[in-house]
Amino acid sequence: MLSMKRKYEEENRAFNTDWEEEFLFVERNDKPMCLLCQVTLSQFKASNLKRHHDSNHSGFNKDFPVGSQLRKTKLKSLKEKLHGQSRVMSMFTKEADLTTELYKLYLGF
Repeated sequence: MLSMKRKYEEENRAFNTDWEEEFLFVERNDKPMCLLCQVTLSQFKASNLKRHHDSNHSGFNKDFPVGSQLRKTKLKSLKEKLHGQSRVMSMFTKEADLTTELYKLYLGF
């Protein structure tokens, strides 16, 4: 008897908002992204997020204990920083698009 392989797409995994404070991950482009190092993982699995957090940011929990106000403040700061970076990138992208359109008009395309 042949066994069927599980397919990630069929598991209907979704981002859990508890992971923001617990592992410092947010959802970005339908993938989990670490707020500390901005690495994007491929799947919404708590075990993968926990492994990343424990192996790459092991000292973070000592400095910012889970559930503490200090951790919540740090999380808010990291999310604001990410939002600011996104705004800057969006602004540059819009400028580049506008420059391209102006250049096409100038050349008569």
